[in-house]
Amino acid sequence: MFTPDSQTPVSTYGYTGDRTAIRDAIIGRAERNAAMIRQFADGGEPVVQRMLPCAHGIGPDRDAR
Repeated sequence: MFTPDSQTPVSTYGYTGDRTAIRDAIIGRAERNAAMIRQFADGGEPVVQRMLPCAHGIGPDRDAR
């Protein structure tokens, strides 16, 4: 698991806020993107079907796939 410390890249930009919030936002975005990939692939979109492996292992249903 990621453990924020003073050497994380966000400190390079002078960010002094809650690094956990950034981590959670990134995880949430990845989960939403993976869900959309699955939704479009399930709908028969051929280009997105080829992207489906990128969504593997991301999101709450990652163990079901």
